[in-house]
Amino acid sequence: MPDETRLLANEQEKTELLGLYYVNLPTKSEDINHQGMLQIYQIITELPKPTLIHCDNSIRSTAIVFLHIALKQGTGFEKALQKIISLGLISD
Repeated sequence: MPDETRLLANEQEKTELLGLYYVNLPTKSEDINHQGMLQIYQIITELPKPTLIHCDNSIRSTAIVFLHIALKQGTGFEKALQKIISLGLISD
């Protein structure tokens, strides 16, 4: 998000200078819900790998990465989402 305090100055420019593909998905914690997580997951699966996901406090990025790993390991979307909720990373 543009108002995050620990962003790298010119993050996109510096990332692309290194030859990496850059995508900014501004996401508020309250927007990380079933629909939001599904949209983010779909975007991530289409990105070139490896993928770096980060945010200023690691809560949103942790939830997103947890979901991605759980789905890759065969856990269903609903079960993975419920685990993320039970861990307190997002609300129901």
